Amino acid sequence: PPGVTTQTITVPVLLDPSASGTRTFTLTLSNPQGVPIASASAVGTIDEVPVTTQNFSAGKPLTYRDSGHHAVTLSLAGPGTGTAVFVSGALDPASIMLDGTTGSSTFTLRGGPTNVADVFVTGSLASLVGKSADLTGALTVSGSLGKLTLRNVNGGTGGALISIGTAGPGLVVNLNSVSNESLSTPGAIASLSVRNWLDSSGAPVTISAASIGSLKSTGEFDASITATALGAVNIGGSVALGTWSISGSGGNLSVTGSAAGGWGATFGGDLGAVRFATDAGSLTARSIRSLTISRNLTSAIVRLTGTGGTVLGALTVGGTVSNSQIRSAGNVGKVSAGAFLTSDLFAGVSDAQTSLPALGTDFISNDSILSFTVKGTTSPFSFGGSNIAAASIGKVSIAHANPDNAGTPFGFAAKSLGSFSNRGKLNWNKKQSASLLVADGDLVVRLVT
Repeated sequence: PPGVTTQTITVPVLLDPSASGTRTFTLTLSNPQGVPIASASAVGTIDEVPVTTQNFSAGKPLTYRDSGHHAVTLSLAGPGTGTAVFVSGALDPASIMLDGTTGSSTFTLRGGPTNVADVFVTGSLASLVGKSADLTGALTVSGSLGKLTLRNVNGGTGGALISIGTAGPGLVVNLNSVSNESLSTPGAIASLSVRNWLDSSGAPVTISAASIGSLKSTGEFDASITATALGAVNIGGSVALGTWSISGSGGNLSVTGSAAGGWGATFGGDLGAVRFATDAGSLTARSIRSLTISRNLTSAIVRLTGTGGTVLGALTVGGTVSNSQIRSAGNVGKVSAGAFLTSDLFAGVSDAQTSLPALGTDFISNDSILSFTVKGTTSPFSFGGSNIAAASIGKVSIAHANPDNAGTPFGFAAKSLGSFSNRGKLNWNKKQSASLLVADGDLVVRLVT
């Protein structure tokens, strides 16, 4: 890519008991685009190191004492054989290799806590279980995997991958802390449960699956997700990073902590009940049954793409909505916030419209907002610099409105309006003349045709 001056090339090194001495290879670059190559060739060296292998198979487990002086046992049940590779006298295996396993084979690591760098499986596994085992590299399964249980997983600064080659009946994943590790499977993940899933490497950390039945993280969750469907999500911490790309629908989504500005999610289908403590991210879905923010919605984007019927059942913000955009292509139910500042809520308004609509043609569909309430929880002002627009707005109630917007009109626009209350300033209902909807400074109520 333009501007990139360094790249990493990984050269697999195979176990070769007959090797003697160092080996060299030459790397040659050619066909540069837009820049000359100062030095096109370089020599790489593969050093010979002492390697010890220990084998295991069904009925013949392998027990060794690791670097933490723990007795560790590797057990394989069912078809296949296994090999543990120890390099340069290390007490922890550099890799564990399984060969010839099938969907009825199970592999278990007992004892520890212990570490293993990489695991390679040529075949399938019903389960891979190491409740006290930490994976510090990659896990590669050429076939399918039914269950994965490990303690901690850390891909290091360069990142690593858990790769499943073929789809199985539904992968069940139970992990403790995961960092800088991606997961890829062409099949479904039935359930995914972790303590946290972090990204500190700067490289993308992605979970890719056909679908994910349920996701639970007791702490922070920063991985990106790519799937066709996502079931119930319960995150006990925050979502600080990651891009969720779900082509279909999702279930309920609950985040006890915050959704930071680095997080975004796009659902091609519908969402159930969505909850955040605070939200500064981006969320797109065809519809959301309810969206609840217990504290503040700040610099956030919420977009509803569905048309026909109610696509945002309710929006409740306990604190302040500020510098945020909420746009819906369909009807919106009840909206309530403690304060609403420098933000927009549009239903059925053209994306090209960025200011308060002044004409009926600014509305591309006859959508509605059932009610809009600002409780007035902040002082001196709780409503200001914001635009609320839909072809039909039922009931409006605001408090502590700031009439000064530096001369730029803001407020409410609709073809029809049920009632309007600006506490202490104006009370109006549709039985009264529209001429009574007088401006309060820059705050206006427009009934457009």
